[in-house]
Amino acid sequence: MINRVPKTKRDLMKHPIEDAKVDAIIIEPAPRRPKSYEPVVVSVGDELLAIKNLLETIGWTQLDLCAKQSVEGIGFSNAAGDTALFAGNLDLEPDIKPFEGVLFTDFLGNQAVVSEVAFRRLMDRFFTILIEISNERHLKIRADPRWPVFLEYAERMKQLARGASQVTALMYDADGGE
Repeated sequence: MINRVPKTKRDLMKHPIEDAKVDAIIIEPAPRRPKSYEPVVVSVGDELLAIKNLLETIGWTQLDLCAKQSVEGIGFSNAAGDTALFAGNLDLEPDIKPFEGVLFTDFLGNQAVVSEVAFRRLMDRFFTILIEISNERHLKIRADPRWPVFLEYAERMKQLARGASQVTALMYDADGGE
């Protein structure tokens, strides 16, 4: 099967980004800079820019809400207008055509639809890296009252990601590896 990049928003809704492409997204700690807002740098291809733009602009003080709403399947956004929206919550955005999975949009109009399974694995990696950064750099955020809430939901996302990966592996095996 030839992988093709969807050409229109309507096409995008019918053809989500392959899980392997989402799993290949590179998330790294942002360079240390005085008063740096962005905790991470995300490396992606053009079709995944909406994901990059959202993850790179989630600040430390937004993590508890981001993690909670990701785990609960609500979706989240940042101050710039970048969003992640779950298919089950279209009532929040009535102008969006139906889709399956999670829709990322950014303030530039870029969009990417990914499966919920790939989303959970992505967010698990994102949260894990943020926890590692905070511990390695001894960041003050760890004393913030929102930090334990973030850690609780990060652990729940890890469990969801593991469960989703196991189900995917079982489905792959049941299909004879195709």
